[in-house]
Amino acid sequence: MTVTDEQIASCVAYYRRLLDRRPEGPPASLKQAPRSGLQQIIGRAGAKRRSAGLLNQLDAAFTEAGIVTYPRLTDSKNRPDERIHFFDQRHQLEDLSTPRQTFPDEKSLRAFVLANLHEFNDLRGLTGVKTEFRMPSGRRFDVLGKRARSNELVGLELKLADIDDRAVGQSLKYIDDLAREAEKRGLSAHYVLLAGGQPNTAGRKQIQRHADERGVTVTVLLYTVEVTVRPHP
Repeated sequence: MTVTDEQIASCVAYYRRLLDRRPEGPPASLKQAPRSGLQQIIGRAGAKRRSAGLLNQLDAAFTEAGIVTYPRLTDSKNRPDERIHFFDQRHQLEDLSTPRQTFPDEKSLRAFVLANLHEFNDLRGLTGVKTEFRMPSGRRFDVLGKRARSNELVGLELKLADIDDRAVGQSLKYIDDLAREAEKRGLSAHYVLLAGGQPNTAGRKQIQRHADERGVTVTVLLYTVEVTVRPHP
């Protein structure tokens, strides 16, 4: 069955209306952006199965309507159930990453960080590094160490995925734990959260506010993983 220009236009108009109903400005996080499964988008355009031609048509029509999709519809790595997010071209969410740019598990992420502490400005120079350090509350820091030059006790928490509400709540408790432990040792406290997934501006601000109240320095980092392959000389 051939998809008509009218069906393409109807599909695009549907997502344009969803975006127009949103408040002005970019969403605070990826979860606040309108989204649909790839197959659902294809069905809304009047097709039963994906094809490169159809996706190129849709991609061009969305662009013309001032709509950006994430991931891009034409990405050949998209799964049939891939969740596609929609943004107004004027109000995009910056620094998005894909699941293909993350570590498979937290153990792999921790091993990489420990092997490359010198590459992170906020972790460089740590001494007495402990992993899975148990605090009096029973919570465990993924990495804990002292940075002598700044007289800081640095606590690092790792998250594979997004900084969601649960991760924000945990961070507030970790900040409290770190503030108490640093005070006990006569040090200042520096909480570092290293997460994958997508930016969450509202969550980061909530963490920052709580850290400010407790007198704790906070650094929130997002990671992506990239591999470059080149021919053997």
